[in-house]
Parts: sequence; C-alpha cells; structure tokens
Amino acid sequence: MISKFSPLFSFFLSLILFPIFSYIGRKINFVSSKPLHIGGREGISLTGGWVIFLVFSFFGYLVRLPYVILSGGAIIFLIGLWDDFREFNPFTKISFQSIIALLTIFLGIHTTIARIPFYLNYVITFLWILLITNSVNLLDIMDGLASGISIFPLLGMISVSYLTGNTLIFNSSFILLSIILSFLIFNFPPAKLFLGNSGSSFLGFLFSLLVIPLSFAPEGHEIALITPLLLLGLPIYDTFFLILERWKKGKPFHKKSEDHLALLLLRKGWTKKKVLFFMYSLSALLSICGILLTILTNFQSILLVSILIIVLVLLGKLVSK
Repeated sequence: MISKFSPLFSFFLSLILFPIFSYIGRKINFVSSKPLHIGGREGISLTGGWVIFLVFSFFGYLVRLPYVILSGGAIIFLIGLWDDFREFNPFTKISFQSIIALLTIFLGIHTTIARIPFYLNYVITFLWILLITNSVNLLDIMDGLASGISIFPLLGMISVSYLTGNTLIFNSSFILLSIILSFLIFNFPPAKLFLGNSGSSFLGFLFSLLVIPLSFAPEGHEIALITPLLLLGLPIYDTFFLILERWKKGKPFHKKSEDHLALLLLRKGWTKKKVLFFMYSLSALLSICGILLTILTNFQSILLVSILIIVLVLLGKLVSK
C-alpha cells in the first residue's frame, strides 16, 4: 500500500526538509564559496543533495530497491560529500567511483545484452556507471539545470517501466521524480539551494542503475539498445561537447572551464531562464526519442537516430562559433 502513496509522501517530506537543511548548510557554512558560472552567487547552501539522498534512501528501502543500489548510492554520496568539503583530484574521485562500479557489477547489477560475452556486459556496465555518474555531476553548473533536465529521463524511465511492467523501477523512478520536483522549487533561479557534488553524483549513479533492469530491446529490435543513451542524452551530449571544446582550445579535459553548452549560451547573451528552457526542451526531445525507439520499427528507429545525430552536430557547431 505504501508504494502507491510514496511519490506524494516523498514530495511533501522533501518540501519540508529542504528549507531546514538549507538553514543548516548556512549555519555550518557549508555553502558555495565561489561563482559556479557566469553571474553565479556565493553563499548558497550545498545541502540539497543531503535531502535527496535521505528521502530517496528511505522510500527506496520501503519499495524494496536492491541493497546494492542503496548502499552503492550511499557510498557515492559520501564520496561526493568529501569532494564538497575538500575538493578531490579528478583521478582520485574516478578511482573511488571505479571501485563502487566494480562492486556493483560483482553483486549482480549489470547489463544482460544477448549475443555478446558476459565480460563485455561487465565492461559496458562499468563504463556506463562512470559516464552517467560524472555527466550529471558535470552538468550541475547553474541554477535549475541538473535538477530540471533530470525530470525528463525520469519520465522516460517511468514510461518504459510502465510499458514493460517493471513495477520496482516504475515506483523508484516516480519517487525520485517527486523529490526532484520538490527540489526544483528551491533550485530554480534565483536558487536558494544547490545539489552539491554529493547530490549530483548520487543522482547520476541512480540514473545509471535504474535503467539497467529495464527491457528495451526484444530480439529483432536491437536498435532499441541505445534507448538509455537517449533517455540520458543531454548529460552525455554536454559531457562530450565539453571535452571536445576543451580539446579544441588545448585545455586538459579534466580541468574546470566554462565550455559547457549552457554556459556558452549565457555568454552569447541568453538569460538564465531562456537557457534553462532550451536545455529542458532538448532533454525532453532526447527522452521522447528514447521512448519512441522502444515502439518504432528498426527502419523508423534508424531514421530517427540519424536525424537526431545531424541536429546535435549542427547544434554543437552553432553554439561553439
């Protein structure tokens, strides 16, 4: 019975806790110390991720989400929290995340793509966890961005899990969506609360694992295997866009810079809200295309993906000019 009301309860519980933890963050001086982007502000509490972690872990336990996901998420959260207090060397952070990814695979959470050896499924899962965990973390660079674009992958997961009858992922995604919607009230510009590295890394880790149990591609429709790439397409696209921009400018890919898609749009004179609307729309488009891949024919799917690739390449060229 509790699972039917969990999204509603988690939304209102989060709504109560976010202001409390925002106050706690300011009291203990756990706040942003330097602008995170053009026009960014100091002194914003970084405790939004604390509430997301606590509330989701509680309701995830109630709906019987596997312990490997809950415990792995807790460790990723703590790594991010340490990174918030004392900034990690990127390679140190990746090393810790790699250990968690390997343990997650060892404990049974991994892709089961037919017709490829089991060890390739392990490699794909390992790279997927690291990619999504860090892509969402990297995208958390302005008010309302990482939290807002997270809505659309979650709606995609809810849709696919409903179509395939996966009640556990449906309930878990719905709970996480309700928490994010609550958080966005405090994170939308001008933000009163930030995710912090702890929150954005935790979200990315959850996204990477929640899509794995879903059945996307029945035999004969293998093109749908890329559905997860589209559902989480915006964080992935922004990460590769960022790496390419840094490479073109001769910057190390792991060094911080304002070469994100959203920040380049801000630099071109767009307002924050206009940038957010554009990024939300792009995230929604990618997620809708991901859902469509599960129901279209192979030919239609290939045509859709081809058009999408052309659009994204042209978009990247236009923004980077």
